[in-house]
Amino acid sequence: MKFEEWEPIYKLILEDMHFDRIYDENSARLLSKMLETKSRKKPPDVIEIEFLQQASMERIILVCGKAPCLEMI
Repeated sequence: MKFEEWEPIYKLILEDMHFDRIYDENSARLLSKMLETKSRKKPPDVIEIEFLQQASMERIILVCGKAPCLEMI
């Protein structure tokens, strides 16, 4: 999906979840960097839940992405 197609959906998600776009995009970049560092040790699509738990520093987080099982409704 091209970003031009995704952006209107993304804006609706931000609005619905009451997320600030700047913070959301910064958190996505941070997670991407963390996973990039982690993926040097394992295949890039394998991330252990313990790594995410430690990385979240005991905060409640929600991560969705690159999941072909997620449907657009």
